[in-house]
Amino acid sequence: MRVLLFSGHMVDRPDRMVPRLPAARVPAARHGIGAELQRLRIGAGDRAITSAASGGDLLFAQSCLAHGAHVEIYLPYARERFLQTSVLPAGTEWLHVFDAVLTDARTELHVLPEAQDDVEGGNAYARCNLVMLQRALDLAGSDVDLVCLWDGGTGDGPGGTEHMVSEVRRRGGRVHWIDTRTLADSADPG
Repeated sequence: MRVLLFSGHMVDRPDRMVPRLPAARVPAARHGIGAELQRLRIGAGDRAITSAASGGDLLFAQSCLAHGAHVEIYLPYARERFLQTSVLPAGTEWLHVFDAVLTDARTELHVLPEAQDDVEGGNAYARCNLVMLQRALDLAGSDVDLVCLWDGGTGDGPGGTEHMVSEVRRRGGRVHWIDTRTLADSADPG
């Protein structure tokens, strides 16, 4: 069984000053993730671990399910709050993707309890990253593969893709990086 961990950028909000994953790059991101999963030969019996934010997370989960893998989704807090902060800001079409991923029989949902004293300075996203990484380590040992959809920059706060990449590298895992700066824009961002 192959275990893949994922972290990646959400679709940019329209008012984002420095773009990381504009809506026009979503088709290229979808293609890049699919190509990377093909290269890594993900398939039936394999396990994918991610969250479910608009953009990278949901594109990865969709593609893993299309390849026959089982998907474990981790939310840093309750579903409704997560939808408001991490799915709906990119548009209601992402709610449909979220629901399709979560209703697939091969998807397992884990909602982390909210904690007053989360690690990494109280950040629920950093805590969620560490829980997902520990799950991947429990399943795969030190042989962890992280697929990331990332611009290579620092995050907007603790718990983003930069944090996950750093933690995986620190533990000797492999990082398969899809650089959002190299993705082409599409006239049809769907």
